[in-house]
Amino acid sequence: MYIIEATYVDYPACIEDDKQSSCRNILMSHSNQRIGPRKIGFKTPDIVNDLVGELKSRNLKFVDEDFPPRSDCVRAQDLFKKPAVFKNISVKDAIQGSLGDCFLISSISGAALRPNLLRRVFIHCLYALTFNLEPNNEKMTLLIDDYFPAENGRLKFAHSDDVGELWISLIEKAIAKLVGDYEKVNPLMNAHLIYPSNILSLLFGGRAKQLEWFTGRDSEAKEKMKNGTFWPLIEKLLDSATSVPVCATMPGEEGSDLVNSKGLVNYHGYSLLGYRKFPEHDLKLVNLRNTWGRTEYNGPWSDNSSEWDKYPDVKKSLKHENTDDGCFWMTYEAFENCFGVIWWNDR
Repeated sequence: MYIIEATYVDYPACIEDDKQSSCRNILMSHSNQRIGPRKIGFKTPDIVNDLVGELKSRNLKFVDEDFPPRSDCVRAQDLFKKPAVFKNISVKDAIQGSLGDCFLISSISGAALRPNLLRRVFIHCLYALTFNLEPNNEKMTLLIDDYFPAENGRLKFAHSDDVGELWISLIEKAIAKLVGDYEKVNPLMNAHLIYPSNILSLLFGGRAKQLEWFTGRDSEAKEKMKNGTFWPLIEKLLDSATSVPVCATMPGEEGSDLVNSKGLVNYHGYSLLGYRKFPEHDLKLVNLRNTWGRTEYNGPWSDNSSEWDKYPDVKKSLKHENTDDGCFWMTYEAFENCFGVIWWNDR
């Protein structure tokens, strides 16, 4: 993972009042433990116990001086009656906000496929995350407070469809802290290279990998499609207990983030949720999700297609429902033609 450090960080100021503290004394006592991009994390989670003890003794809440709240930030407890890191983890939870960070949200949504691993990322006695740093999966503890950008009582950016569930917003905030600002999260717009494979590597470990076939520069992807090893790889990743694949559509003539004639958003992040094979029909389907939580593919095997009535056994087996939730099925061949890149953490 490569991050341009210049101009990203200023020396933080201590934040202290009668309700909250950044616990500068504790941060300074652990300064020799700082690691990671911009030295923004810590080698061990020991600092969390020290912070919790200090905050409890003074009846204060933590505020992160390394990534101070913006003027539009509100604490989770002031937005929700019962905020919690997790409520009911689902691949349909992650909803992209106004930040335009679909690649990040596709990774977050995909991460929900591995709920047991996802729970281990969080240190629950404080809003802190344990990330894995490439190339050797060195553990890094990243401190996070529960301030989030909000407007009219709603979160502005990524959030859960389950009201008050915070894990999605916390991961987005953690990545924003790594790169220095929420506005710098999108790798297409800024001078860093944190793509979905890097996000998944941070969360679950392993090396960041990708295959790209829409520009023609990556011959490996095309070769795998020709020799029949492309889909076995995707299936293996989806069946894995530790790896997660995500993908993106091709750019398209309409331009990025515009919906094309097939109902897909151009050069946009999607989560891969699963696959099913029906050899009796010579049929192979892959399940995907738009990070918007709406707007779906409209080709064969889409929600409104006639294939569901033609093959009622498939419809029953997949428990198909016609709902605009951003989730849809398509054939393997359609995927190859409509999408152009996959990312994953290789474990």
